[in-house]
Amino acid sequence: MLAGDAAAACRVAFLEEGWLVVDPFSVKARPLLLGAPCSVCTRPVCTADTCSTFYAKRFCVHCAREHIAAFPPPVIKASPKVFGTAPGHAAGPAGSGQPRAAG
Repeated sequence: MLAGDAAAACRVAFLEEGWLVVDPFSVKARPLLLGAPCSVCTRPVCTADTCSTFYAKRFCVHCAREHIAAFPPPVIKASPKVFGTAPGHAAGPAGSGQPRAAG
């Protein structure tokens, strides 16, 4: 936390531990979550929609795909890039993170 940002930090509660910075584009010095460890494998992942998803806990793309059956359909639908369900994207073997070869 940067000096002077204590008041802003007290108004925001994150449901996970992660790496925070002060948003450089916000006038009110709001916190910005950059990433967090995956709750399964503990690898550090960013919060981009291609890297991880949050459903009660943070899941990297590999662990999310490996445990896709544990996620409710609305979560899978909300994170198509993580689960490999985006239009035109064929997911490879669970946990591989690699697209399948067209065939």
